Amino acid sequence: MFSVRSILALQLRRSILLLHSSSSSYSTSSAAAVQAERAISEGPRNDWTRDEIKSVYDSPVLDLLFHGAQVHRHAHNFREVQQCTLLSIKTGGCSEDCSYCPQSSAYDTGLKAQKLMTKEAVLQAATKGKGGW
Repeated sequence: MFSVRSILALQLRRSILLLHSSSSSYSTSSAAAVQAERAISEGPRNDWTRDEIKSVYDSPVLDLLFHGAQVHRHAHNFREVQQCTLLSIKTGGCSEDCSYCPQSSAYDTGLKAQKLMTKEAVLQAATKGKGGW
């Protein structure tokens, strides 16, 4: 009669043997992994071939997620949050009739229409935004 401990030990041995036998036929270097290592060592690039793009696209999803996060952490401080602000330079009164847009003058959305901001005011807001609030 086998004890629970001996059965678990046997299952563990079988799992280890299966892992060792299958690891020789399994490639751990997906295109996502290769390109992530390249991006970290050489920096960003803009000379991608279609085949390279397809090979990264065809990489396993978890490889894409993992290696994408590695590249992101290499390029950005993971303890910082980037803040963005949208500035509406004209609110309401749009002459287009887009049924999905609250800016359209064809619909009563409750927005108070405002005239187009001056170029100087837009540049001032952009300068303030770039420097931080």
